[in-house]
Amino acid sequence: MRTAAVIALVLVASCRDKEPVKTAEPAQKPATGSGSDTSPTPAPAGSGTAAPAAADERCASPCRFLATVALADIAAEVKKTCGTEWKPAAADDCDQPDYLRNCIYAGAGYPFKKRQWQQAFGAEPWYKPRADFKDADLGKVAQGNVAALKQQAKDCRLAQAVKPEDLKIVEKWLDTVRAGKPELPAVTMIGDKVDPKVLAQQLVDTKDHFKKGLKTEYHYTQEEWGGAFKGQTVRTIEFSPGNAEPPKADCQDEEGCDLGDVVLLGIDDKGKIVGVQQILVACPRVYLGGVYQGEILRNLARPGLERWQGLAVTLPCAATATFRVAEELPEVTELDALELIVDGERIAPLACEGPICGNDGVAQTLGRGESLEVTFALPASARCRRATLRANGHYVPVSAATASTR
Repeated sequence: MRTAAVIALVLVASCRDKEPVKTAEPAQKPATGSGSDTSPTPAPAGSGTAAPAAADERCASPCRFLATVALADIAAEVKKTCGTEWKPAAADDCDQPDYLRNCIYAGAGYPFKKRQWQQAFGAEPWYKPRADFKDADLGKVAQGNVAALKQQAKDCRLAQAVKPEDLKIVEKWLDTVRAGKPELPAVTMIGDKVDPKVLAQQLVDTKDHFKKGLKTEYHYTQEEWGGAFKGQTVRTIEFSPGNAEPPKADCQDEEGCDLGDVVLLGIDDKGKIVGVQQILVACPRVYLGGVYQGEILRNLARPGLERWQGLAVTLPCAATATFRVAEELPEVTELDALELIVDGERIAPLACEGPICGNDGVAQTLGRGESLEVTFALPASARCRRATLRANGHYVPVSAATASTR
């Protein structure tokens, strides 16, 4: 679960949506960014964003075939109609069935409430949300595919359930964090390898996130650990504190008020924790024309991590594009520069004034509840196009910011 950023499946810790699960909108698996400059991320297997042009417009998003083609026949139909391969999900990819299932709903005009799916399908020209949508609008084949994909996701996640003996190891380690004295092995990471003292301080700053009683889902995941355990047998458990908690009434929009941590523990075949990683997912959140696009400056959780990072967006078919960067979590964002990249060409903000006009070390500060609107003039060649919104900066969790001033 180490994929970055904005894709049809958004794996986001503090930025995940956790409203009560609906048939069309399953709970999502957290995801984290790499913290490096990113280009548009490929959609999941079967989504078909890389498919060549074909006479049938659905070939650009082959998941749309699932509205009328049974899941068992989908590979043959896509090959016949589009001349491309339908790639099934990997055995441990529990999110792709969710994406495909929601693609069926998107094709029928389901008005998504979760930002995850608004983001995944909102820029698609074929997605036309309807306020009068009913489940009965789905045909018999589509309903059968929805049921099959829902079962696939359920079976996949059941297979990844963490064993009780491993949960005991996790809980014992969490007790050291709660006590403010986290026990750390030699391999420690915050996205990349860091000195154990650095990670220890971050864990201490966020130890209130790990209080007992939080309903948290744990699962096994793949993690390379920077190659530190090559040739060794290491199983990795991933969790985000409170990621199974129900939404709270005071959460903005439909957010689940997650605590913002993604934690990975590597355990060897002797039951010893040999690797610890914690990522605080950043959320200045980005909106375009009022529509949520994703997060920027993900995981850049201290000044020393400041760098450029990109977010894939689809530009409007208009002369201008206005983005709103909003800090909606208990963090302080320092935004130094903002720009658009289209086909390798840089577009600066329109009539730019102030800190964000250049990567000059002078930043625009955004506290929780604050936002910034930036407008770009779009040449004709950039309109209706995929692009990358790039930002330079970092953020600091409020707990860490407070501690540093004491």
